[in-house]
Amino acid sequence: MKIEGHSDYQTTADMYTHLDQKMLRATADDMADVLKKVTTAARKNRMQRPASKVLWFPKTGS
Repeated sequence: MKIEGHSDYQTTADMYTHLDQKMLRATADDMADVLKKVTTAARKNRMQRPASKVLWFPKTGS
């Protein structure tokens, strides 16, 4: 029985993992949209929370 396939890994990698510029750009644009939505939601959430009270205690010793 003969196993069919490419003679080396690089040929297979070149054929099946090829991404063209349009695909890369579309993916980058999608990621930018997601990050923009997450950032906007985080900012909105931060503005809606009441300001936290921070207590400062003087250092003792030393």
